[in-house]
Amino acid sequence: MARKHKVRLDAAVYERAQGLATVRGYASVEDLLEHLLERELRRDLAGGPPGGPSDQEELDRRLKGLGYL
Repeated sequence: MARKHKVRLDAAVYERAQGLATVRGYASVEDLLEHLLERELRRDLAGGPPGGPSDQEELDRRLKGLGYL
């Protein structure tokens, strides 16, 4: 099993993350944060800036799936 580390968060940030985790169907805030960090680390390693083409492609894919495009 992978080692775990604790991270301190502001209470307001944690509460917002808790709400988002619930809405998005994550089992816990920890699962949500791990997924978000992994995504950002992959993007950083790929050299893509936030809001770059990969984000637009993802947005287009989601909008097509919802029938907006």
